Amino acid sequence: MAEFNPYQPPAPPPGQLRGMPLQKVLFSFKGRIPRRTYWLYSVPVNVAMALLLEQLLALAEARHVPPPRSALPVAVEAANAGPPWQAYLILAAYLPLLWMKLAVLAKRWHDQNRSANWLIVTFIPLVGMVINFLECGCNPGTRGENRYGPDPIPDPNARPPSPPRARRVAARTQPP
Repeated sequence: MAEFNPYQPPAPPPGQLRGMPLQKVLFSFKGRIPRRTYWLYSVPVNVAMALLLEQLLALAEARHVPPPRSALPVAVEAANAGPPWQAYLILAAYLPLLWMKLAVLAKRWHDQNRSANWLIVTFIPLVGMVINFLECGCNPGTRGENRYGPDPIPDPNARPPSPPRARRVAARTQPP
């Protein structure tokens, strides 16, 4: 059984990682997250984005009509050319996922003491994927506090915080 350590911070509530709520991890562009949190949130978001893109491509392929050789295929194409509401629904679901991906990446760039302007790399085909994988997924973050906030991984060798001065003075003035 593990010993009780009074200086250890309490465990975070469900849906919260080391003081950062789930909403902040997925929707805010401020702060820092460690690699573990990056992988924990980016893999499901990327899988969901890939599935939605696959559905969008399947929908586009299903709506494709071969080039007309007679008047009949033109009439069929005109009959199929309605409003693509399915595509709009897929795109409406894709946009929040894109926001989540960019928010998680921004916090990971911040952990390396780099600006979120590095998100531009994400939109370079293939090269962006490789750079994001290596820099955000494999490289450790900056140790200690940087300009984007405190270190998301506490230092195990750090001394526990001392009690506030008022309690120390009160403890000395009380009779034994």
